[in-house]
Amino acid sequence: MVDDTRTEPEWHDAIAHWDAACRRIARTAAIAGVTFVFVPLVLWLVAPPAPSPDPAPMPAWRSEDFLDGRTTRQFEKHVKESSWLTFVLRGLHDAAMEALGIPPPGGMQGQFDFEIESGELIPLSSLGNALERGFIVAVPWEQPRPRTMIAPNQTFWLRYRNNDVLRRDWFDGKGRVKVHLNRFGMRDRDDLEEAKPAGERRILCLGDSMVFGWGVPEESCWVRVVESDLRAEGRNVRTINCGAVGTVCVDEYWWALKNRFVAFDPDVVVVTLCLNDLVPSHGLSLMAPPERSGGLGDVLKGRSRRNPLDLDPAFDWVEALLKVPQGEAEAGNLCNHDRPFQAMWSQGVPQSSLREARAFCDARGIRLAVVLWPFLQGLGPGRSYPFGRLHDMVATFCREEGLPFLDVLPLLRAIPQEDLWVTPADMHPNPRAHRIAATAIRALVEPLLRR
Repeated sequence: MVDDTRTEPEWHDAIAHWDAACRRIARTAAIAGVTFVFVPLVLWLVAPPAPSPDPAPMPAWRSEDFLDGRTTRQFEKHVKESSWLTFVLRGLHDAAMEALGIPPPGGMQGQFDFEIESGELIPLSSLGNALERGFIVAVPWEQPRPRTMIAPNQTFWLRYRNNDVLRRDWFDGKGRVKVHLNRFGMRDRDDLEEAKPAGERRILCLGDSMVFGWGVPEESCWVRVVESDLRAEGRNVRTINCGAVGTVCVDEYWWALKNRFVAFDPDVVVVTLCLNDLVPSHGLSLMAPPERSGGLGDVLKGRSRRNPLDLDPAFDWVEALLKVPQGEAEAGNLCNHDRPFQAMWSQGVPQSSLREARAFCDARGIRLAVVLWPFLQGLGPGRSYPFGRLHDMVATFCREEGLPFLDVLPLLRAIPQEDLWVTPADMHPNPRAHRIAATAIRALVEPLLRR
């Protein structure tokens, strides 16, 4: 038994002090809980922030910055304009949301890694040593600029995260999409031969990831769907997928056709373009800058209430992208090695490449057609698609050049963009988008096959 010799008044004082301290701690905890948990939770439930679909940290800019030459360091400027208190509150806000099991407003779900046959996962950020490992090889034919491609005879998987939440039914049980490349380095079947069997009609499909079928099973890509639909009618037709085989730009599609893929003896060539082939961009989209006030109110409301894909419809984005100087485009990462400024529409390269490809095909009795995919942003009810004028420009060019042309935009405009993505972090078209496009592309090529 403890022998405490303190008097009764001393005990009362100790209890009173302890009680007061407890009350102060409880009061502080209550204030912190209301500020950092309850208020953000209520605001998130009442007005949930729009998801940010692209996980990559891109340089941000405003329309006036874009034209005034201030595209560089916009993100750093945003950071500097925010107070230390804002950053503390942001951290506490995110921690509280995570503790409550509420997904972050950034919408980061659905990023992917590469999984090779050994089961090893290779993060996208670790592909720098892929050349040394033999996973990536140099393109063996002449191209306008040095390129690499995934080595032939490879099987790997795109392994997406968060499929327990996303529930993409075309992924396998591990959240994966299988990719197999044949001996030509093409996402096509192993029985493909250069020599065309008697009676077979061939459609050669040129382009980048929109042709490759990034993020979807091979049989769900529009290339294979077009073939399946034509074969279902008894047509002896084979489509050949040449997408993303060391080609990223329109001039590279043309060079690959004349230096490599014409060997497959096509009857029809479909050149598939995306807007990132034509104008500076952030890859599969053009993103607006984040909100800049950085105040406490913004933190409590959620940091990403404004979707960076929702561009100001009053601003002429096409005009700005066509006129942006090379230095500004490169400084803002709107152009880089993968999307070189010299290959853009403003430089006349896509136009000249398509003219040369048409002359090349005409001389060999091959029909050439052009398909244009939109950015999957600004789509759906209540949204404004900001790049329509560029689609009109391409359509006018093809009409004047006598090139059969299909614009995929009208087919997708009314569908919410989120319903067309592989995942929020991968804005490539999903099987639904491929199926919609395939029906129209089939209608485009059918009359060309009859000639």
